[in-house]
Amino acid sequence: MKALYFTTATLALVLTTSFARAQDSQTSTTKTTTTEEKTAGGLFVEPMITAESSNTSINTSQIPLLSDTSGTLKGGGLGLRLGGHIGDVIFLAADGRYTRNDLDDSTYQKASTTGYNYGATLGVQTPYWGIRLWGTDVLGGAVDPDTGASGVNVKFDGARGYRVGGGIRVLSVAINLEYQDLTYSRSTIQSVGDAQVNQDTNIDFTERGPILSLSFPISL
Repeated sequence: MKALYFTTATLALVLTTSFARAQDSQTSTTKTTTTEEKTAGGLFVEPMITAESSNTSINTSQIPLLSDTSGTLKGGGLGLRLGGHIGDVIFLAADGRYTRNDLDDSTYQKASTTGYNYGATLGVQTPYWGIRLWGTDVLGGAVDPDTGASGVNVKFDGARGYRVGGGIRVLSVAINLEYQDLTYSRSTIQSVGDAQVNQDTNIDFTERGPILSLSFPISL
């Protein structure tokens, strides 16, 4: 009789423990699922540090007696994406960049530049090794070189173009490589020597080349 009582009590204890563990597991799974659901459609911010090495050209074909020029634009900058995920894979974001580069042009010669551009990015975060792919439609921006040869100071703006790129993300760090193709369709001669001019011209400035960046995607 005692043996039967002991066996029954032991069986009851085992069943109670198993049920409790099952409940804990179910609760944990529910919490995990809820967390994943929140993350799947969440907002994110992505600051970045960039390095650029582009080929440039200044198109002066619409101005008599001036020849087209070619050069390079090299340096670095900062960027920021702000957007959200659609499901687990697709992301959409506003993308802004600020640059500090060195221009070396065949006619304008050497000058430091400041610049900015902004656009809209659509991309995918694949489930394979943290690989991400995206494209950016650049909607505006400017490049403003310091005074160049013969004391001429020109600013280029009205940027339009695109960036395409990919990267590998590990937790909240990503290494990225992009190719950028921008055309600045407006220009202003701000000054010549000490004389202030502020005259609009039909000079196009193009910028094409790779951008390497280190970024930090952070879920909000």
